[in-house]
Amino acid sequence: MQQQQRAGEQLYAAGGGLVDRQLRGLQNLRDTQLSLGQTEQALETDARVRQMQSTAQVLPELRAMGLREEQRPVESIREAMSVGELERSLELARAQAAQNDLLRMQALMQYFINPGGSIAFGQGPTATESQTRNTGGGFGLFK
Repeated sequence: MQQQQRAGEQLYAAGGGLVDRQLRGLQNLRDTQLSLGQTEQALETDARVRQMQSTAQVLPELRAMGLREEQRPVESIREAMSVGELERSLELARAQAAQNDLLRMQALMQYFINPGGSIAFGQGPTATESQTRNTGGGFGLFK
């Protein structure tokens, strides 16, 4: 796309130079026709000069339209990327929420399995807790 844009800029510059040369040539022809007394041909040439000048005045607007049209696919790609990024962040948030739910459920299950112990994962009962359970004292459902 950048190559196309550079090529378009080069064509625009070359076209502008060509239009300028053609205008000067037509103006010189008109002046020559007037000096030779060829009024009718000079009027026709003058009409061509005015038409070409009016066309040349529109060229910057046409160029701007072309640039906007050229940027349309780039903008579409940028929009698609931002939508994709949004979808990825939403999916990441969903996964994080699911993981948090799983961790909460695991903590609750750990608490129900080990009601008096800590809620930390991967830790078994301490030596004191094991001894208290084995002797039937202290905590739990049955005292």
